[in-house]
Parts: sequence; C-alpha cells; structure tokens
Amino acid sequence: MKNRMTKAIMATLLLGVMLLTGCGINKNATLVDAGEGDKISLGYGTFVARYTQSMYDSIYLGYMGEEMWSQEQDGTTMENLVKQNVMDMMEEMYLLRAHAEEYDVKISDEEQKTITKAAKEFLEANSKETLDEMCATQEIVEEYLTNQTYMSKVTEAVKDSAEVSVKDEDAAQRGISYVVFSVADTMDENGETVSVTDEEKAELKAKAKTVAKAEDFAAAAEEAGVEVKTTTYGKDDTALPEKVIEAADALKEGEVSSVVGVKDDGYYVIRLDKELDEEATAEKKESLEEQQRSEYYDSVLEGWKKDITWTVNDKQWKKVKFDALFTAPESTED
Repeated sequence: MKNRMTKAIMATLLLGVMLLTGCGINKNATLVDAGEGDKISLGYGTFVARYTQSMYDSIYLGYMGEEMWSQEQDGTTMENLVKQNVMDMMEEMYLLRAHAEEYDVKISDEEQKTITKAAKEFLEANSKETLDEMCATQEIVEEYLTNQTYMSKVTEAVKDSAEVSVKDEDAAQRGISYVVFSVADTMDENGETVSVTDEEKAELKAKAKTVAKAEDFAAAAEEAGVEVKTTTYGKDDTALPEKVIEAADALKEGEVSSVVGVKDDGYYVIRLDKELDEEATAEKKESLEEQQRSEYYDSVLEGWKKDITWTVNDKQWKKVKFDALFTAPESTED
C-alpha cells in the first residue's frame, strides 16, 4: 500500500527561514523516556515540532503576523499549545508503532524505499539554514515518515477490528422541504441592530399561512419571496429547532405543516418529502459506524497509555522554540 503520509514531506514547501538562530541543541539528548529502554531524542522531537510549526507558518503567518507564536490562547501561548499537541501526537505515534505487530502491520520494502526517497528529497529541496532550524537529518526525517506510516496503518487496523452495530431506527433519515420567514435581528450598513416590528411579524406570519394552505408548496413559496430549503433529519437531530422537528415528525409523506413559530427565529412551514430517505440513511449509518470505530480506537489508545510510562524532560523540551519563522521563498519565475 502506498502511504499517503510520505507525500506530506515530498510535497515540501521549499521553506525559507527568518530570524535565524540555528538548531543549537544536542540532538542526541533524551527528550522522552518511554520506559523499557525506549527513548525519543531531542533532535527528533525538535524536527516534529518545527516541521509542524512550518505548516502553521505557511497558513497563518501572513495575517497573524510575526508575533503569532507569543499570542495568548486559553491562558497560554500558541507556541505552548502547538507543542503540547505535538507531544501528544508523538506519544500516539510511539504507541501505534509499538503495537503494530498485534495487527500484523509492517512496512513493506516498497514503502521503505518511498520513505527513504521522500526524506532525501526533503533534504535536497530545503536550504541548509532551514534544515538546521528543524534539526533535520536523513535519519530523523526517515524516522518521522516511518512513524507516520505506522500511525496511518495501525489506526486503520484498530478501527477495522472494532465491532460496530447501528440500529436502523438510529440511522433512519426523513427528507423535508421547508421555508422560514425570518424575524431575527439584522445589521444595517451603519452596524446598527435592526429588529423586526410587531406589524412586520404579523405580515410575515400571514405570508407563511398562505404557503401552508397552498396546493403548490414550491410555487407559493416563490410567490412569497422565500427560498425552499431541503434537508434530512433523524433521531436526536439538533440542526433544526425542536419545534420544527416535532412538526415534521407529525407529517405523512407529501403533507405540509401549519405555521410553526420559533421565537426570535421565524415562521416555518414544512413539507415531508420522504418518510425514509434511503441515500441519507445509508450515509448516516456509515457516519455512526465510523463514530463507533473512532470511539473504540480512542478507548484502545487510552488503555495503551495506561500501560506505559511517558516521562518528558521539560528542561530539554523548553529548548524547542518557535523563534525562527518559516516562509516560502519568493518565486524567481518571471
């Protein structure tokens, strides 16, 4: 199987670097002690963190500015939040690789060749300054790609091993068309709040009643100047107001509801198009099954976490800083 994760490195950003400081750390220092002699080096942890940073820089730097990593979020800096996510990801990678044999997951010779080639291309595509900032070496980049490959394959294997069961009634979706005459507040061109008057509400409600009583639902809606929207809903649906769901539940296929008023929202009129929308039901069932697989995966992962020690050397981890920013170099093309 060709692994998609290697393409993340092969499709490199050809990064440049601002505010150069250099790696300036001992790559061989222990960053994480996972017990039983398993250790993660500071060089590897630095690469994963700085490579992750470069992805953020390429997306957000342009409009968040050069101070984005020091900006406060949830009581800490953006740098600390991302580094915590990176550490969590490295633990997940470690666990998935450690349990790969249990799911008969291996790296094929072809995959290993792809990984080696991808790492080599990454090193060739980026400047020495960029690679120094990331602490990137052939060995470290290959290790990262190998872990990404195991992560992808073992995650899939664990999810596939889950026993999933979705009842028909839990997945069943009904198809409706509806219109809404909105009474919600709006904003004028001066930024002032504009509220709908009682007189205007009465007019809107009257229009809704006309649509509800019409023989041709769509034509009446068009004449009233409102858009007919279509959707599906099922058990425990929260996308639509509760009163709208209740009204739709009371309808038989082809029937149109009376006016349903939802406070501070508007006047709804609903038509039940399908008692059972088979396509939407199949999609919902697939979604619920995937949710069960994900929940099973999370439970397995949590169990594995309890079985190991994961000791982070905070002093070493603090040395990893996002104080040099990664930017795509200017194009030399005419």
